[in-house]
Amino acid sequence: MSRLRSPAKVNIGLSIVGRRADGFHVLESVFWPLSFADDIQFEEAEVTSLEMGWTSDAPIPSTGLPEASDNLAMKAWAGVPKAPAQKITIEKRIPTGGGLGGGSSNAGTVLRHLVAGGFVDKHEAQRMAPQLGADVPFFLDPKPSFVSGIGEKIESLSIPEKGMGQLWFAIVFLPRPIVTAEVFKRFRESGKTFSPERGKVEGLNDIFRLAKNDLEPVAIQQYPLIQEAITMLKSTECLFAGMSGSGSSCYAIYASQQQQEKSSKAVHQWCRLYEGRVLYTQTFLGE
Repeated sequence: MSRLRSPAKVNIGLSIVGRRADGFHVLESVFWPLSFADDIQFEEAEVTSLEMGWTSDAPIPSTGLPEASDNLAMKAWAGVPKAPAQKITIEKRIPTGGGLGGGSSNAGTVLRHLVAGGFVDKHEAQRMAPQLGADVPFFLDPKPSFVSGIGEKIESLSIPEKGMGQLWFAIVFLPRPIVTAEVFKRFRESGKTFSPERGKVEGLNDIFRLAKNDLEPVAIQQYPLIQEAITMLKSTECLFAGMSGSGSSCYAIYASQQQQEKSSKAVHQWCRLYEGRVLYTQTFLGE
């Protein structure tokens, strides 16, 4: 039996820089993995099966989990002919529809497990990952990265280990999720021009100074509470605050745990008023 952490991530900015002929949007973003994670357990079995449920400490447990046939983790497993029969148990904490990459992380974690076991090589896993989902390639090796293309171009950031280990986050979960496809549809219909390509980022200050999320305006039109959450988070002593991915989760980044804790009173008061939930976490630094 083996057990792996399947981390969430936030997008520190999300620039839409173009659209391909096949309809996929071309993006640039910094993906940052969080220690907030699902757990996936693998056990030998006669027939491969998947069980999934919410943990007792999940911030927003819901019934909105996909059936096994629609689950990205199961699709990843089924795509590897040499994958052995195993019972896969996913203990969920990452909310669905929150822009934190939970399903993609589960699929990437399954592929990492299969690579480690020698059932598929790393290059084949890298080929499979973008076919499963745009965020899946990142979760093959989840570390702070500059991501571009449709998610398949990944450049690990050369940020000192101290800087990565000392970033702390407050994640605010709003009362309802947002449908990613609807946000991108509204973005297309808005007629907004594409952002210019940056090509790379240089250090944390560069990341925070230039980060913006092109999907925020249309997501806020659909769900105005997102703007309220971001405004509240920006009022705390944070390095940066914004919406993750297509929403609806919002977050603030802090340079220390002390600054994170100092913000907690204001964040908790806001969440009580608007029926939100808050989770405190930090950078994911491996299993």
